[in-house]
Amino acid sequence: MTHAIACLVIAFTLAAGCTKENAAFCCIDPADCAAQGVDESRLCTDGLSCIANECVAPMCATSGCTPAAPVCEVATDVCVGCSDSTECMRFPATDVCDMTSGACVECVSNMDCDTAKPVCDAMACRTCSLDSECLSGACADDGTCVAEANVVYLSPTGTNALPCSKAQPCRSLLFSAQQTTPSRNHLVFATGTYDSGMNGTSIGVSTTTALKLIMHGAGSTLLGGSSDSPGLVLAVPTVLRDLEVNNLSGANCAIDVYATSTFERVRVTGFDGLSVRGSLTAKHLVVNAQRYGILNTGTVTVERATIRGGASAIYSRLGSLDATNLLAFGTTGIAIDIDGSSGTLAFSTVHSIAGGTDPAGVRCLSAQFTIRSSIVWTPTSPSRVGVTGCNLVTSIVGPTAVAGAMSSDPLLVNPVTNDFHLSSGSPARDVVDSGPPSDFEGDARPRGVRFDLGADEAP
Repeated sequence: MTHAIACLVIAFTLAAGCTKENAAFCCIDPADCAAQGVDESRLCTDGLSCIANECVAPMCATSGCTPAAPVCEVATDVCVGCSDSTECMRFPATDVCDMTSGACVECVSNMDCDTAKPVCDAMACRTCSLDSECLSGACADDGTCVAEANVVYLSPTGTNALPCSKAQPCRSLLFSAQQTTPSRNHLVFATGTYDSGMNGTSIGVSTTTALKLIMHGAGSTLLGGSSDSPGLVLAVPTVLRDLEVNNLSGANCAIDVYATSTFERVRVTGFDGLSVRGSLTAKHLVVNAQRYGILNTGTVTVERATIRGGASAIYSRLGSLDATNLLAFGTTGIAIDIDGSSGTLAFSTVHSIAGGTDPAGVRCLSAQFTIRSSIVWTPTSPSRVGVTGCNLVTSIVGPTAVAGAMSSDPLLVNPVTNDFHLSSGSPARDVVDSGPPSDFEGDARPRGVRFDLGADEAP
């Protein structure tokens, strides 16, 4: 009997030894545990992951996670998304948590960017390119946002009294310009219409001590001027952006440029559009004029411009003119009249409806001017010569044939409705091997095998 009891004790002890828990065993959910014959979860100690029902050191903790999934979920050895920017601090270049994707990114708002690259775009910081991207309403030439302390603000509902701040803006452009200084030389317009009256606005060295003015128009319109006064006179170096200047009620030019100036996204309407006696570089320019779009006796460089109507789109006397991606149409006289000026008309389209005996398209009274990779079309009846006296390089001029140019119909889509794009069968398509990076509307060049002639790059 004693011997039998002893045997039972030994058997029980062996059985107990066989069911002793394995310290490395784990299961993390009821289904997994049930599959292993265990009726409750068996979790690993802190710092270990349960992989294949065994507690091991997690790989994500030893090899690290990436900014796309920055947090090591130790229990499952999986890198997961962040929920707070503190979890991104170990990624200095992308230390902000995007709560939507769970990734560590450079920024989710402009507040996350520094002054050198103040704009958050697609989770990355970049320089500004538009005034609207800056709280101050002013983007500087170097892509930083101008500080409010360096800005004079004006509004159609403002008052011509100091301080001309964002909270207390001034009203007239002239009064606002008089408040500018070498360090406070940015003028920011609240969107609206400003009236300069019959005398227009003249800005010169007696108006400001600033060496250069930068006007941020925000899409506003400046009215004013008469037969005796332009709408706006710039006698100090000026950058003009996103502004329309309208002197249609007068019989003078809308803008008179005496000093070195730059226009960006500017619209001009007037009896004459621009009178340039100094130097002007214009990008994305639109001019509607009754007589001359641009009167030039200085230096004009134009990139992407549309000039509509009037006797001539451009009259350039002496000085120089260089125009690329220019569309000039609806003129009743010589569309582009070059009198002693040097320069180039490139990748441009000139369409004139003029009658009479003078050339309808481009007249050069100097052999220093070249028309390159352009279209000059003057479909009047009887036909007039499209170009005289200019150097012609790989261009279409017609319908009257001119030596040195092709005279095939460029097949513009519909000039009657002012659609000067190239139709599918146009001979102006895929003609030259090099050209500017975009056309007059900003479409990329080339869009085919080679570059198209004229202002339009067809798809």
